[in-house]
Order: sequence, then C-alpha cells, then structure tokens
Amino acid sequence: MSDYAKAQVFKMSELPSSCPAKHIDTEAFVLIPKETGAKHYTLFCTEVHPGGEAELDTHPGREHCYFVLSGVGDAEVDGEKFRLRVGDCLWIPPGAEHGVKPVGGQTLRFAVVVSPPPWSDPLPESNDYAPAKVFSMEELPSACPPKHIDTDAFVLIPKETGAKHYTLFCTEVRPGGEAELDTHPGREHCYFILSGTGDAEVEGEKFLLNPGDCLWIPPGAAHGVKPVGGQTLRFAVVVSPAPWTEL
Repeated sequence: MSDYAKAQVFKMSELPSSCPAKHIDTEAFVLIPKETGAKHYTLFCTEVHPGGEAELDTHPGREHCYFVLSGVGDAEVDGEKFRLRVGDCLWIPPGAEHGVKPVGGQTLRFAVVVSPPPWSDPLPESNDYAPAKVFSMEELPSACPPKHIDTDAFVLIPKETGAKHYTLFCTEVRPGGEAELDTHPGREHCYFILSGTGDAEVEGEKFLLNPGDCLWIPPGAAHGVKPVGGQTLRFAVVVSPAPWTEL
C-alpha cells in the first residue's frame, strides 16, 4: 500500500464542483481524486440540471458507466438510444461516443466510473468489449457476498460486459447485517453512500458514513461496514481491477 493514501472519507457536501468539458449546466464532484493514489479508476457524482447536457464525447482506452441515482435521462451511445431511470446502470465500452441529458424537468444525478482514471495511461485497444447495455437493478438477481450478513448485492457491471479494469455493485445491508472485515489485496476499492448511515472500519480506524460520503479503501486494507440507526445502508461499491481479472 506504499503508493496509496490511507483510507479517507470524501464528503460531497464539502467538495467543490466543476462543469466538465463538453457538459452544459452540470456539476461534477470528484469522489476518488488523484491524491488517493488510485491508478485503476476514479468515481464522480454528476448532476445535470434541466436544460443541461453531457454532450457526445469519447474516452478511448477507458471503461465507463453511468449509474442513475435520481431523475430520468435520455442517453446515447454510438447512435443507440437509452432511457435511463433510477437504479439503471449504463455500461459504456472504451472509445464509444456517448452522452446524456435529463428529461422531465428534474436534475439527473448519477455516479460515473472512469477506468483507468484520466491521470493514468489508457488501456490498449481491444475488441473484447460488449456494446453499450443497461443493467436495471429491478431486473437483476441479488446475492449475499462472502463475509456479509443480511446483505443484498447487485452486480451492475458484470463480466459479460468485457470490463477488465473495474466492476460496480450496489449493496444493501439491512439492520442487524454487516459487511465483516475483509481484504482485497491488489484491488482499489470504495463505498459511496446512497442512503442510510453506516459505521465503517478500515485498518482499525473508524468512520461514520452518511449519504454523499465516499470512503476510499486502499488495496489490502482490512475493511468492513454496518448500518446504524435502524435503516438499511445502501451504497455503491467499486472494485478495481475487477475480481475476474488477474493481478
């Protein structure tokens, strides 16, 4: 872990926002910044306001997705149209031309993974990727992962996409449940809290997590979390590289 910063919470309420290139009326919050030492991915929370747009753009050599948290959006990837709703995750393969805009007069809020991050070298060209596809939580099976109790985890970026550099889950830990202490050597990791409150631990350090908080977890660090306050703890989880990719 020598090249990595120790575990840290990045709070959306305290972060500056910016309007990225080729975006209109948009605020983007960097939840996993370069200062963490992350080499394999970054995570944003992006808010596109009514009348705004993420214009068509490409990211050669970088795996990508949109996970919708609130609002409704019309997305396009390589000319194919997608209507995105809460709980939908749009897989975007490297180099695909993509964009999205809100519909219905509400702000579109979504988590964005870019892997590798802009500060790391892009991946080599590959034809092994599946085309763009929407994975809807309401249609996905859930599983209770190893070392979890009373937990539902939904795989939003599965192996079938061809993704090699990351995967994304949405995890729900019910009251009385827990993600027990575990380690993922060689894999960068984070929890982005969507709802509920959680008590997390990383390498013996304690963190209280609230909606909008993102906990950076460096490779190999022993980490776990459990809900507090009698509500289900719901959070997005990035693991990078993906578990099915050799280190």
